[in-house]
Amino acid sequence: MSRLREWFGKDDSDPHADKENKHYLRRMMHQLKFELFAKMPISKENQKKIAEIIERATEEIRNLK
Repeated sequence: MSRLREWFGKDDSDPHADKENKHYLRRMMHQLKFELFAKMPISKENQKKIAEIIERATEEIRNLK
């Protein structure tokens, strides 16, 4: 988490920072959180489906090079 905080930090002094991608990724992370909370309360069936979706996404992210 500390690496994410550092990467998303307020320090924009890095001339090589890809600000557009950072902001897009941040928006998508917040959108995911918003959608999860919007589904509350979540049935056990949907909890399982959501966990499987997150597991697949995690695996894809892990395999990025």
